[in-house]
Amino acid sequence: MIRFIKYLPILFILTSCWKEVSPNINISVSGYVVDTVKNKNIKNVKVVILGYKYSICLLCFNHQLYDTVKSIRTNDNGTFSMSFITNGKSDAYRIVVDRPKDDNYTLTNIEKGNKVELKVGNNANIRLQVREFTKLKAHVKILNNPYDTLYLDMNFYNKYQDNAFYKKHSIDTTITFNVLPMSKETLQFSTWIKSKNYELWSLTLDTITLKMDDTTFYSKTINILQLKKE
Repeated sequence: MIRFIKYLPILFILTSCWKEVSPNINISVSGYVVDTVKNKNIKNVKVVILGYKYSICLLCFNHQLYDTVKSIRTNDNGTFSMSFITNGKSDAYRIVVDRPKDDNYTLTNIEKGNKVELKVGNNANIRLQVREFTKLKAHVKILNNPYDTLYLDMNFYNKYQDNAFYKKHSIDTTITFNVLPMSKETLQFSTWIKSKNYELWSLTLDTITLKMDDTTFYSKTINILQLKKE
């Protein structure tokens, strides 16, 4: 009990550091979403305003999500503008970037760039960051496949896991998948082959060097009967 009393002044200071945002205040927000790697604004990015409540435990001070206030997507110029009226139930508001699973961008490796705390009367020209995917198109032909299944080894931004498709003994298809454009980044394009006795072995097709272009095309023909196990 004595220890708790000692911390009361600190708790008093913390609780006096904020006030609930008053109701019926019209807050306007505008800004843009940029990919700093490609050095361009990104269109069709989902931007969301969230309301938060402060919570206090002993010597801790946390934001707890209270409600989703409003959302919008950036226009063709990568900019956004919206407004809302406060309801008096939130202690703070943040504007953040959301990423629905099928959108063409990610928040990966963005530190403190995809959210901004809003302040009453000072919310113009807000800068948010995302990383836009590059679409890598791979034309793959696989000939003389004696195995039951072929597995395509892809990065975690993709969900191309239709293994039944690879049960065909001859494949001629174009696959489009997502990669992050970064200088001197390489992507290893490979397959996993399972033999009839369930032995797994890796087959590296090639190593692709990514460029800063919006679209990179790659083509490869594989004749499995001419390959040897690694």
